[in-house]
Amino acid sequence: MYAVVDDNRGNQIRAELGKEVLVDYIEGNPGDKIIWEKILLIHSENETPRIGKPYVQGGKVEAVLVGQEHGPKLRVFKYKPKKRERKTNGHHQPLTRVKIEKIVS
Repeated sequence: MYAVVDDNRGNQIRAELGKEVLVDYIEGNPGDKIIWEKILLIHSENETPRIGKPYVQGGKVEAVLVGQEHGPKLRVFKYKPKKRERKTNGHHQPLTRVKIEKIVS
């Protein structure tokens, strides 16, 4: 069973029961509960998928915050031709790992 969740930040997350998922940074401590109520799709193996218009009525996904992480390092290189300007910066995107515990349809 899995669900597609809208996380209020313009991202869609595929939440599969019992799996851990990396999402954009969410403020909190390990062990905190997260509840998403904007569910776009719920699919279980023996039933037809429930597709929301725009959201599935009565659907929600409950997850537990596992920890905070950093994404891979991105190199940002700025260059201005004929002016001898070169600048390199690095960036790690802060991410949060959550474990999907319950999908209510």
